[in-house]
Amino acid sequence: MKTCIKCHNNILMDEFKKNLVTLDICPLCNGIWFDSNELFQSSEEISADSFINSSTLIKQTEISCPNCSTNQDLINLDLYKFSKQNIEIEFEKCPNCNGIWLDNGEFQKIRQAYSFKPNNKKIISRASTIIEGSLEDEIYSNYKNAKGANPTSIKTYIISLLLGIPFEYENKTINFPWTIFFIIAINFLLYFIIYFSRDLYLIIFTNFTVSLKNILNGKLYTTFTYAFIHMSFLHVALNMYFMWIFGDNIYDIFLLNGKKKGRINFIIYFLICAIIAGFGHILNVFFSKDFYSIPLAGASGVTSALVASYYRLFPKAKFFMVVFFIPIYGKIKYFVIFYLGSNLIYALKDGINSKISWQTHLAGFIAGYFLIEKFIPKKALHIQD
Repeated sequence: MKTCIKCHNNILMDEFKKNLVTLDICPLCNGIWFDSNELFQSSEEISADSFINSSTLIKQTEISCPNCSTNQDLINLDLYKFSKQNIEIEFEKCPNCNGIWLDNGEFQKIRQAYSFKPNNKKIISRASTIIEGSLEDEIYSNYKNAKGANPTSIKTYIISLLLGIPFEYENKTINFPWTIFFIIAINFLLYFIIYFSRDLYLIIFTNFTVSLKNILNGKLYTTFTYAFIHMSFLHVALNMYFMWIFGDNIYDIFLLNGKKKGRINFIIYFLICAIIAGFGHILNVFFSKDFYSIPLAGASGVTSALVASYYRLFPKAKFFMVVFFIPIYGKIKYFVIFYLGSNLIYALKDGINSKISWQTHLAGFIAGYFLIEKFIPKKALHIQD
């Protein structure tokens, strides 16, 4: 395990594998140490001979090589200047082992010098996203530097006034959330199937909503299928709206693990949150007279989990909402306080007699708040701290 040459030589660097190469990447500054020839093995675009011919020795530094230096034998790195196609960077190179140090984003610039096109890159893993410069320069920098503009307009004002819904304007997404799009499409499709067929309504409501009766009868799949079933258009529309405005940015962060793995992880996270939220309903009705068969339907619990996860990832995000005809611009924490407070009040006030399972919302919120850190890179938890 090597130490970072930039972070006071006391930060152990993480090892990441890309293809057959193991690279050392600082978890703080995202600088990368390439052992001999690893720079050229990590990217087919970069030619070893061309890179050497485009680099000029500037001076010897006082920075010790993290690969060769020992307490008895210190080998200092040389400082080189790389220049090609109007792109210039300075990098450190060991005269003994030929290892190369690149600061964060410099690998991206080198690839651009060799006509690398960012739109053609493939996000394979967290390691390769750092190497390709997209982790910091694209997704991370996007959310770190988020600066929203007040979206006041007649259209947003009227919609928020009439429907009582907030508008997010701080975080703009990098990737289109296809997984969330298909989840929303499935929810609307099932709603319209139920709406136009009374027979299917009875079959779906009986066999795919979650209740203690269904669970004890072996229908364990109902612990998550209930989250795709809604009884009214307003119910499905509001749930899907909140799922979209909170879920799209969360989905972006999931993709830091790689597009394929990110999609799979998001689906797993979504289903686990649905299951935990569903059991919040089961516990709530357990002591009621008809607890055995009281069903639960709707994605409110999962949506609540997304609210909690969003708050953990983007605590500085801002929302716009009309309250009593007054346009209000506020941070996400105030929305969360209002959301949790209202759910707690109604849960205590109505208990098991409410048509809305407030306890499911609270269980989903708890699940989302604590589960999100298990599915994304640790650094992403502090993306807007």
